[in-house]
Amino acid sequence: MAALAQAQEEKRQLADRAEMLHANMSMLESKNAKMAREVEFAEAGRANALKLRDMLLKERDSLAAELKEAQNELRRASEGMEVREGALEALRQSQLQLQDELKDAVARLQAVDKSTEQLRSQLATLEGSRAAVAGERDDLASHLRDLMGQVEHLSGLFSGEFMEANGATPAIAAAGCPTGGGGGGGEGELSPGGAAAQLEQLRATTEGAFAALRVARSELGVLRSENQHLAQRAETLTSSNRELAAMATALKQQVTEARRELDEQQRETAELRNREAELKMELTEAVSERQAAVAAVAAAEAQRDELAMAVAQLTAIRDAAAAAGLGLVELAKLAVQVMHTMHAHCRTWDALRGPLLGSVVP
Repeated sequence: MAALAQAQEEKRQLADRAEMLHANMSMLESKNAKMAREVEFAEAGRANALKLRDMLLKERDSLAAELKEAQNELRRASEGMEVREGALEALRQSQLQLQDELKDAVARLQAVDKSTEQLRSQLATLEGSRAAVAGERDDLASHLRDLMGQVEHLSGLFSGEFMEANGATPAIAAAGCPTGGGGGGGEGELSPGGAAAQLEQLRATTEGAFAALRVARSELGVLRSENQHLAQRAETLTSSNRELAAMATALKQQVTEARRELDEQQRETAELRNREAELKMELTEAVSERQAAVAAVAAAEAQRDELAMAVAQLTAIRDAAAAAGLGLVELAKLAVQVMHTMHAHCRTWDALRGPLLGSVVP
């Protein structure tokens, strides 16, 4: 009886154990179906991840092309900046040269003005000298006329005395040689020798006057030639002054234009530098986005690999249990542990899948 009761108790325990195993098998089958759905979902996620990877690869290639283009543009901008720096340096040198030329032109203008003032003073002095020479010439001419009158008078006296000595008529002598005493004494009369000496003296004085007149005329000619030379020089200096003024105006215009070009070059250089900074910022953002996308893809692939490994382990355990036909309780425990692990991985995968699937175009 005791053996029968023990057998019934064992039978009841076996029935309970069989029911528990059936329940565990039902649970395992439902878990297996759920895992199959999860696997299908994981495969779909894998396909989406592959699409995302392809998109990221395309985006990487596009970013690489944009990066290369940005580098080329940056290199061209750098070369352009170097060329513009050279042009700016040339403009600075040209501006300095123009300023030196302008200073030289101003100095020359000042020298010309000073020389013009000196020429004006010399012209005024020459005008005074010419007026003085003209006055001397007039004085010499009047003195010469007086001397000629005296010479003619003495010649008349000398010819009258000569005619009296040769027996000429007294009327002609009286007409040709009037006396100062009226018919009285001989104080106004001259002897032939004295008249000849006085005549020689007058001739010498006349010759000296003519020589002085010739010297005055030659000096007047020299003064006239110097006056003409100074007038020509003044005209030359005036024309040179006008040319220098025009050159100074042109140099000022060139300096203004050079400053305007320098400002233009500086503004373009600032724009290029701003553009270079913007390109660098865009390049940095693109590289950071690419790195974040690559990290997300790597994390998704790692989670997918772990999930596939867990499914493979569960399948292997199930196949081994089916082949052995033993250890169902242990198999259920392992299945529960594996399912907990898979649920943890699935939750992690769901957390990563949302952003990834949101960026994939269906």
